[in-house]
Amino acid sequence: PALTKPCDIFTEEMFDRIAPNAVHPYTYEGLCDTIEMLNERYDEKIFMMGTMQQQKQEWAAFLGHTTHESAQYTAAREALVCARTVEKNSGTFCKPCDNSNFDWENRYCEVSLVANGQFYEEYCDKVITPPYGCVCGPTTEVDSETRAGLMNPNAAYFGRGAIQLSWNANYIKASQVLADSADTLCSQPDLVATEPKYAWGTALWFWMFSSPTGEQTNCHIKALEGSFGSTLRIINGG
Repeated sequence: PALTKPCDIFTEEMFDRIAPNAVHPYTYEGLCDTIEMLNERYDEKIFMMGTMQQQKQEWAAFLGHTTHESAQYTAAREALVCARTVEKNSGTFCKPCDNSNFDWENRYCEVSLVANGQFYEEYCDKVITPPYGCVCGPTTEVDSETRAGLMNPNAAYFGRGAIQLSWNANYIKASQVLADSADTLCSQPDLVATEPKYAWGTALWFWMFSSPTGEQTNCHIKALEGSFGSTLRIINGG
């Protein structure tokens, strides 16, 4: 491992240049703190392995993917499910949508997928249960009056964070690495959209620990090998 710290290579000035409109939870300080936390725990270091050139190319690959996945660090939640949060009665809610009813220009959902007794159960593999996946099931609108068409975001495992973590199996795996309890992101998945530690941490977890089925590789390894295309394949699951 190199002695140079990752955030000595990728500076705050660089961050501000590539993502001038970045919003919370995508803070530079949060990114650096989360990298440091994980590097203290594991022998395989993020952005610290190989030559300086390899470290730079790993940074470039990670930043390329995460800026794309998060719209240059402006989107913490998957647009179709929760492009705009609704603050109501001291709570935060989402209005899930399908593509045909979503106004992409104004990022607004015309017709909710959970209105009128309908259910939302995307990204939920009910067969997978702890310790392999968070318990999940169909969810519907909070109520049919003041919060009609609105869903509790902590009831679903849709895409969030810098690499858009999704599915109940991935939330529990990321929680096992990042939190004090495997239940943390199972019970509060929306932490990935609100806390820098989890918004960045879930992306770094995927980068370092998620391998395609039947393969013993990951984005970290492929980036060090200089294969951006392989990191793209791993992220897109193809």
